[in-house]
Amino acid sequence: MYPTVIYQPTSSVTTQTRTTVLSTLHLDEVDMLSDRLSIISSSELQGFGTTMYLKDKYGEDCNLIIELISISDENNLRRQQQKSFQIQIECLTEFLESYMSDIRIKEEHGDQITYVTIDDVEHTKLFSKMLADLDENRNRYPIKSYSLSNSSLEQTFLRVADEKK
Repeated sequence: MYPTVIYQPTSSVTTQTRTTVLSTLHLDEVDMLSDRLSIISSSELQGFGTTMYLKDKYGEDCNLIIELISISDENNLRRQQQKSFQIQIECLTEFLESYMSDIRIKEEHGDQITYVTIDDVEHTKLFSKMLADLDENRNRYPIKSYSLSNSSLEQTFLRVADEKK
């Protein structure tokens, strides 16, 4: 055990906090390492707080990432089949819009489509019903998998920096 002479005087001493200033563009590391952070744009402090606070205050988006069943050139699909695939994607978008009128395609990369919508309480309630119905009707759409995520710290930072311009 600890010697009484050393332990007693130090037991009532409160620990001091430490502050480390880190300037970086690697926001994934910032998200993992920081308790609080500041967003500085155009030499002005734009925001300060925890990552969750900043994401709630400045991040508006909720991302629905859908991975599609791959259509590769190796399958030698006729143009008609590819056209049918595009129609299925349009039907999928219409299906999602029937739940959330403001959902839109943010980006398409290969076999992945990212839809984006506002992240608020009203939309959060709609997601569970929409995703349950999507699972029930999965055979109607060329879906391999899907995931749902909030705005990343990078998206939040870019939004704050763009607002300043």
